[in-house]
Amino acid sequence: MKAVAYALRLIFMLTLLLISLELTWRLMTPGQRNYLIHQIPAPILQQFPLNPAQPSLIQRFGPRVLIPERPLSGDDQPSSVAPSGGESRGISISWPGQDGPVMHANGTLCLKPDFIKPPEPKAQVSGVYKWVDENGKVHFGDKPTETSEDLSKRYQTRNSGMELVMEYRDWSGNKSIEADLQKEAELMYRIFSQFVPKAHRRPVVLNITLFENRQRFDAYRVQQGIGANTGAFYRGEEHRIYMPMLRSEKATRAVARHEMTHAMTVAMLGTLPIWLMEGIAEYMQRLKWQMSAASVPVDVWALRHVNPKAPATIKQLTGMSHQDFYARGKNNNYARASLLVHFLIGHADGKAWLKQSLARFAEQPCRPFDPEQEFNSFYPGGLASVSERFEQWLDAREHLPHRY
Repeated sequence: MKAVAYALRLIFMLTLLLISLELTWRLMTPGQRNYLIHQIPAPILQQFPLNPAQPSLIQRFGPRVLIPERPLSGDDQPSSVAPSGGESRGISISWPGQDGPVMHANGTLCLKPDFIKPPEPKAQVSGVYKWVDENGKVHFGDKPTETSEDLSKRYQTRNSGMELVMEYRDWSGNKSIEADLQKEAELMYRIFSQFVPKAHRRPVVLNITLFENRQRFDAYRVQQGIGANTGAFYRGEEHRIYMPMLRSEKATRAVARHEMTHAMTVAMLGTLPIWLMEGIAEYMQRLKWQMSAASVPVDVWALRHVNPKAPATIKQLTGMSHQDFYARGKNNNYARASLLVHFLIGHADGKAWLKQSLARFAEQPCRPFDPEQEFNSFYPGGLASVSERFEQWLDAREHLPHRY
């Protein structure tokens, strides 16, 4: 009898706990829910994914709004960015809520190009001017002064499929970095478009909200309920990047290029397999440009972080779901994805395979990616051949930059 009473009390307490959790979840804002989700270990979320846009905890499937990416570290490396203070930070993708992507049974997020409706571009500045004040400090702005130098022609961009609209929160902004990003966006679009069928090359208008410093960005991040390890984020439903100015313009532009690539691929092709989506973003993040020419060096960070004790075969890497990619050996997955994309673009067979693959995704957005079928059908020698050639390429350690 005592055992029955104890069991009933236990069931009653558990029921009260579950009701309390459900009520608490319902009373929280989506931002607060999203912050709470960030505190849950990834393996648990993998089994029980939660969608902060849903007002109920009783959910079986649903994507997390924020997907953490590779930590930002090492400001001196071409493919990475170091936050001030040495704290490890991440770039994040924020997907739309319940009316946006769907979660496939294998845990893959799906966002089709038609969902992205870029906002109308705001009026662009008519000029870029540079001047030096009495203390020797250099300034840039969109209005001329008596002593300013007109740089408008230098930074003038051609009509391009990629257009940026910069927004500054409570500060005058940085016209120099804005002009540079406009040029880089145009160049990125031209490079990426080489791999996309003409019928699917659609214009991309992307908003970037740039905060003056880390402190102001963090204040906004906290207000939105976004975790402390997020150093920048892209919201798909707004088609907007939120990010701070970093210690250098070089580092700031690298983060912006990574996020611009995500926006560009989703707008034209939809959600790609996670290894390909992140690998292409890492590739564009390393872009170095001068005037209208560019080069992309190999990912030095990735070469250092490929884990020989935990090798992910091409079959394993390219078959991963979003959750597996981010949760299990994330740094190793990022490193191999970055290097695999560089390897594919660097030789004729790989480049031809990439063009064919993106063409198929353009026709069937969010389609499942079967590594054996994809490589056996369209890469000479199939999966075994590309795997062998990739490992040989890694061991050779002779990796020339790609030039455009």
